[in-house]
Amino acid sequence: MVRFQDFWEVMSETSVASIDKPVRLTGGGATVDVIIEPGVKYNVVGYMKDEFRRYMLIRLSTGHLAMIKDDGSLHNHVASQVNNNEIVQVVWDLSNSDSSARVTREIEKRIDVKNGYENFELLYTGVNAAGLNLTYREFSPEGMARVAFFQNLSYSADSNLITFKKYKIAVERANSREIVFKILEDGM
Repeated sequence: MVRFQDFWEVMSETSVASIDKPVRLTGGGATVDVIIEPGVKYNVVGYMKDEFRRYMLIRLSTGHLAMIKDDGSLHNHVASQVNNNEIVQVVWDLSNSDSSARVTREIEKRIDVKNGYENFELLYTGVNAAGLNLTYREFSPEGMARVAFFQNLSYSADSNLITFKKYKIAVERANSREIVFKILEDGM
């Protein structure tokens, strides 16, 4: 009948990135040959800037750092970390098997429970001689059922108005399989 979710969601970039399609980078003086695969989470190790732009750096399986432009495309150079952890750009012109591929940082979404949340549903479970039957089920912010917060509700069979929590529901008709209703108030 009613499914209600109200919460604050906080989104933040994670320290990993992924690519939307496979790309093979090849070339260079020390022969770089690496495939960047979709579905793999590559560590974002930082950013670097040259005289033209800023690049996000992701660590590849070869140890090289792929340089990602602001639009998510791969630069035709890679970077390396030297002994004192300084990052330097290696100016090899690499060939890229698919220049349309894009790298994006993963976004983590979490619910800020400090600001309060509501996540519940009200289910119609039928009608019998005793009346209309509903089930209230509450869920955690992540969508997990909170069994301690389940409740079976009964209303008289001739009820044409159901009041529960902040809801006022007008019942137009109900039988053992379905209910036709209109929400008059939802507390908003």
